[in-house]
Amino acid sequence: MRNRKLIATLNSLGVEITLEEVQVLGKHLTGRPHFAKILLKKGYVKTNQEAFDRYLADNASASVEREEPQLVEGVRQIDNGLQGLEVYHSEHSPEDTALYQELAAQFNLIETGGTDYHGDNKPAIHLGTGKGNNVNTPYALLESMRRGVADMAAR
Repeated sequence: MRNRKLIATLNSLGVEITLEEVQVLGKHLTGRPHFAKILLKKGYVKTNQEAFDRYLADNASASVEREEPQLVEGVRQIDNGLQGLEVYHSEHSPEDTALYQELAAQFNLIETGGTDYHGDNKPAIHLGTGKGNNVNTPYALLESMRRGVADMAAR
């Protein structure tokens, strides 16, 4: 639904692209990075970043709200069992990481993490190391995640 709305908004701005064109790139998981590639390919923008800045970012001209659960539904889902917390991430400051470690320990949550690597869609983020090597997830973290998931499955 969001992608159809995005196509309609882009078309209303004079950008002639179709959802079918975008889906060729994204297949079943078509998202804004695929729209950016089509905008670039068709010459509407000069870079992927310009596509986001001009059309696709949350505050850009073609922005379309995400379909997310309302507050009450979100709380209901969380009350059904929050199991982990993303402690390590390329956008987290050292202070954020420390806070999330404390929260995970306090609420007995599995610490998770990742770099948020998306290939060419996020060129400043590198696979396994994040932005400027700011993400270091030791192998012990993976082992801990596996134990936590196994423990939950055994309940």
